[in-house]
Amino acid sequence: MSRLIVKGLPSYLSDARLREHFSNKGHVTDVKLMRRPDGTSRRFGFVGFRTEEEAAAACAYYDRTYIDTSRISVAHAKRIGDDDLAAKKEHVRARAKAAPEAKPPRTKASEKSASFEEFLSVMAPRTKRKTWQQNEDLDTANTVAEPEAPQTKKPKRAAEAPASPEAASVAAPTDGAAADETLSDLEYMRRRMRHKVAGGDEPPKVFEQSDSEASEPEDEDADENEAPDAERRRAQLEEEQRRDEENVDTIMESGRLFVRNLPYSATEDELESFFTSYGPVEQVHIPLDPQTKASKGLAFVKFHDAAHALLAFRGRDGAIFQGRLLHVLPAVSLAPKPAHPATLKQKRLDAKKAQAGKDFNWSMLYMNSDAVANSISHRLGIDKATLLGTDTDTQVSPAVRLALAETRVIQETKQFFAEQGIELDKLERVTARTDDTILVKNLPYGTSGEEIRALFARFGDVGRVLIPPANTLAVVEMPVVGEARAAFRALAYKRFRDSVLYLEKAPASFLPPRDASKPAETISGVQGKTVPDSSRSLRDVDAAPVAADATLYIKNLSFATTPERLTEAFHALDGFLFARVQTKPDPKQPGRRLSMGYGFAGFASLAQAQEAQKKMDGDVLDGHTLSVSFARRGHDADDAPTEKAPSTKMLVKNVPFEATKKDLRELFGVHGQLKSVRLPKQVHGRTRGFAFVEFVSRREAEHAMNALRHTHLLGRHLVLEWAGGADGTASVDELRDKTRKAYVSEAERSTLMGQRAKIRLGAEQVAEAVAQQKAQDDDDSDT
Repeated sequence: MSRLIVKGLPSYLSDARLREHFSNKGHVTDVKLMRRPDGTSRRFGFVGFRTEEEAAAACAYYDRTYIDTSRISVAHAKRIGDDDLAAKKEHVRARAKAAPEAKPPRTKASEKSASFEEFLSVMAPRTKRKTWQQNEDLDTANTVAEPEAPQTKKPKRAAEAPASPEAASVAAPTDGAAADETLSDLEYMRRRMRHKVAGGDEPPKVFEQSDSEASEPEDEDADENEAPDAERRRAQLEEEQRRDEENVDTIMESGRLFVRNLPYSATEDELESFFTSYGPVEQVHIPLDPQTKASKGLAFVKFHDAAHALLAFRGRDGAIFQGRLLHVLPAVSLAPKPAHPATLKQKRLDAKKAQAGKDFNWSMLYMNSDAVANSISHRLGIDKATLLGTDTDTQVSPAVRLALAETRVIQETKQFFAEQGIELDKLERVTARTDDTILVKNLPYGTSGEEIRALFARFGDVGRVLIPPANTLAVVEMPVVGEARAAFRALAYKRFRDSVLYLEKAPASFLPPRDASKPAETISGVQGKTVPDSSRSLRDVDAAPVAADATLYIKNLSFATTPERLTEAFHALDGFLFARVQTKPDPKQPGRRLSMGYGFAGFASLAQAQEAQKKMDGDVLDGHTLSVSFARRGHDADDAPTEKAPSTKMLVKNVPFEATKKDLRELFGVHGQLKSVRLPKQVHGRTRGFAFVEFVSRREAEHAMNALRHTHLLGRHLVLEWAGGADGTASVDELRDKTRKAYVSEAERSTLMGQRAKIRLGAEQVAEAVAQQKAQDDDDSDT
């Protein structure tokens, strides 16, 4: 229970003072002092905390402590509808109903007068005391006046006058009620009224305390009073029943709930987990203020099943959430009812949208094949038909050429991300995802950063937009998480131009921290509008491509050397295209980058690069002697391999069934000299969907692994793994031992030691093990 009840508060205590007093033990979400209709405090209130742990700590700490001079008692508040609370209310109602309506009889006026006079005589100053009359005054005050004297004089005067009916009706009564001091005012008035109504000589009716006479008039009055009350209660019940039926109809139609009185610090994930106990939640939306970007304290919750929404409406209305009492109401459906039932295509699209936010979603660098072809053909200045055509002069198939083009584009994209301070390893080892950064994939070629920004700006503020030089995907950052979630739900699988957008939530801490003082920027590798000179790389040489091996590697740079200073030093050389200083993020100051002490310079031709290398090698820049050599770009991997190659052989999975051994040889042969390529087939001649590729050296195998691990061949993503032992081969016993360790537990291996172990394999594992065994048998037969 995250809500506490505090009793014994001072009457002058304010809400702000109570919040400040309890905020030392946690985050206070709600404070409510109970007051009477006239505004005075009832000296108790409620305090809500964000978590139950904070509430328990505050209860243990503040119970039986003091606020000023008032000792308070702190306990966990009861839930609305609690059995103990309901029983206590019934007990209070019963006591109130059983209490007598008549007031207790008054005390004698003489006794009050005597005590009051005695009090005045004792407390009066000595100068004002009548010392010679004190006893006389007290005796006079204690003397009881005789009421019969004035009462007996009036009938005598009335008897002397002539009697008349009018005089008889107004004559003073002779029942002695005026002299009876124990008679209450109400009873005295009742006697006087009955005497007047009786009139004439008719004696007044005497009411006796009997069941036959006293109960009849009371029952008649009770029936007259209870009849309107019963009708009113019946009308209230009918109205409540009608409202309940309307609420049930609304919830069963929409499956949505409207939740009010939420803490402003509550998130959509916390609210979703709070309602998940009643059923799967499809969507949770917390509206934000357009100006302050803060929560409005309300939310909409949509369930997959309307019956679960009805259960949540019954169970969560009045429940305590982070110290606040929730008010749950039915919400209408915003989506209009379709005129016709949804088609199979529409149902599949809705299912895809529902699964868009899950962890599994496409390849991390998925690109549209048509966009890749357009990018390469545009940048190389050749026709796309020539790139993908089947010319007789070229032996390479169009599928392999497209795969090689995609590999080139992926390498440029990875280089662009690395220069922006993005760690690509987080895309492969995703442990947690963030909601404020979105990867936009399957973009058509030619999409600008302004178009992407305008597409997402309809849902809120957009921070950074990064577009690699290939212009086939983008990274969008939205500072407000609620707006980013709304944009993700609305734009997932949305048609954009002649393509469909594929969205994926980026890993946590994917982008480096951005300086909040700087305005939002769009970083595009093609346009280069906001990219500084230190971020220039292959994307800057689209207009004048860098020749092969025409990039210089510059070492021993001063850490104070800026990209502008390096560009100024190489700018006068012939064929100079770009210069950059390699940087890394500063761990002490987020948003700042530090020089790594080396850089690169690109030239238009190899001869010009050789001339620049001779001139600049040994030159002094900012007090440091430069060491200039060729970078050998294209011979080394663009990024470090994830693991050292254990052998020269790799296993290629998810190979298209249409691919041939020639296609694999052409694709992998670009990255090194191949020793063998094997594509196992089934009995009827169809390929099995995997292959083995072996290189001559491990360095070439590592380079091919890092270059092709994100490549697609004929629409399938190639999955690369190392195969074989240290020498590139694996025996049958090694394969069996590897499979046994993977699918037999340690306890079973210890119990089955020396016996024949039973291996539990699924259909896929059996197929893979059989394929590996057959491939090994083929190797043995070839040998």
